[in-house]
Amino acid sequence: MALKGVLRPGYIQIRVTDLDVALTHYVDRVGLHEVSREADGRVYLRAWDEFDRHSVALRQAAMPGMDYTGFKVASDSDLDTFARRIKEHGTQVEEVAAGEQPGLGRRLSFMVSTGHRIELFSEMALSDHGPMTRNPEIWREEPHHDGAKSALPNGLFVERSIPNSLTAEDLGVDAHD
Repeated sequence: MALKGVLRPGYIQIRVTDLDVALTHYVDRVGLHEVSREADGRVYLRAWDEFDRHSVALRQAAMPGMDYTGFKVASDSDLDTFARRIKEHGTQVEEVAAGEQPGLGRRLSFMVSTGHRIELFSEMALSDHGPMTRNPEIWREEPHHDGAKSALPNGLFVERSIPNSLTAEDLGVDAHD
């Protein structure tokens, strides 16, 4: 069966009033990885287990909020189909050229009735340091934040900041191996 239509969420651009404070939050506390800082001031981030180049763009602004969120579609021809269908619905569609964001192909941008800007894209460059796809590696380097750490490769996660939470040691597993 061929994939078609909207596949999944892809990225979000967030306005922040203090870029340094936001980076401390998203990198040091949430655990996202900084991908790049661009000349226009935007900083691009991704999670350690993402294949795409980035999923979060931060930009300095006077008021915090969301500029837009983007959803991946299966193919470039799907972008053309969605553009036609959205216009037929009476909504204005703007085409954003490839390269406006690093690694991102052409995309469609439109406003929904709630006032939120939505984008559709089909192509994004892959991350230089995406997740490992062969056993036994789970990640290239251990996550750098002090929140959830994987205790077992089968998906058991331990949150050290929650009192009385189950730990790997409770299960007889050495989490440091």
